[in-house]
Amino acid sequence: MWQEKADYPITMMARLLNIVRSGYYKWVKQTGGGTARRPGSPRARERAWTAKLVLQAFRSSKMRHGARRIRAQLANLGVRVSLWLVRKIMAELGLVAVQPRASKRTTIPAPDAGDRPDLVRRRFDPPGRHLLGLIAAFPLVRAPLTPRQLEPRRVLFNTLLGRG
Repeated sequence: MWQEKADYPITMMARLLNIVRSGYYKWVKQTGGGTARRPGSPRARERAWTAKLVLQAFRSSKMRHGARRIRAQLANLGVRVSLWLVRKIMAELGLVAVQPRASKRTTIPAPDAGDRPDLVRRRFDPPGRHLLGLIAAFPLVRAPLTPRQLEPRRVLFNTLLGRG
């Protein structure tokens, strides 16, 4: 339609192509009618400029910073931009920050851990004295093991550990 508008009326071409005339004019406004001569709207130019700044800030942070930090960087440069716009631009460009996962501390020793008695009589021998490793597999049963079931295991463990 853009190329034929000099020869035919827009209304007639829109009716023949079964499109609304306002849709054609919206396309012309957004794209410049398919030519590079006509620039986009001022808002579109500003958004493209902001997108370049967001991309530069993202790359300078080694792809680690999210929208909040990038917005703060742009604010330090004097560029006023909303967090929503930075998030939207990052989503459009497919920019996802790589952030470290929070680590969870799993073992917290008690303050009196050294004062407790060793009820299982562990032997802490110097390295090299014992080269024995044993993995015990207990059957998964609903009822607790009886002393009769535990006796062979006790004898085996005591023999292997040199206790009896």
